[in-house]
Amino acid sequence: MEIKIGIARANKYEFSSCGDCCDIVERPTGGVSVVMVDGQGNGAPAHSIASFVIGKARSLIEGGTRDDDVARSVHEALYDLSDRRMAAELTIVGVDCEAESIIVSRNTSAPVIICAEEYEAVYDDEAGAIGVNRHVNPLICEIPYEANMIAVAYTDGIRLAGKKRGGRRIDTQKIVSIVRDNSVDDVDFIARSIIDLALEMDGGEAADDMTVVVLGLKETADEGARIDSLSASYSI
Repeated sequence: MEIKIGIARANKYEFSSCGDCCDIVERPTGGVSVVMVDGQGNGAPAHSIASFVIGKARSLIEGGTRDDDVARSVHEALYDLSDRRMAAELTIVGVDCEAESIIVSRNTSAPVIICAEEYEAVYDDEAGAIGVNRHVNPLICEIPYEANMIAVAYTDGIRLAGKKRGGRRIDTQKIVSIVRDNSVDDVDFIARSIIDLALEMDGGEAADDMTVVVLGLKETADEGARIDSLSASYSI
């Protein structure tokens, strides 16, 4: 099985620093976890919060900590550091090769969408952000993985796109349609298409930082050398 990941991000209009951060971390027992963080506020202060959370989460995942325990530990670290003055929304989408499953850990109001060949599932129960209240637990779901399955996660900038322009908000089914119209090989295109849809609803000027993560699973033949690859593009 091959894991394919596409990530797209857009800064809030007129802000040079993004309060959303994202990272891909290899799991010691096989697979990867994609960590996505939406720091409280805007610009450099929000980016600083998100970077702190990303760093803590990465070290824990690399050490073999389960994703749900990662969320709790990172919350405690942020809570102790800021004395309830900093908050962040945290989403972890992990592929656990040992358990042959996708594990989703959510401390966010934004959903995670799973599209398999025969069904769709939207996990959108609201979970409290980390860093503010003493006792915060992530919402966890574990789904057996299969070929051609695609998971989509995004931050509040996508969820609330259009709200400041007449009250319309992005339709989850439009995002599902974008996924259905493409394949696992198109994860980069899917992520960019969702960002473009949100920007269109915001009139071309993002009302908040926006990040989209698209993770897909593809069946591959076990032949020849196993080659991993990663590419990235940043605006500066």
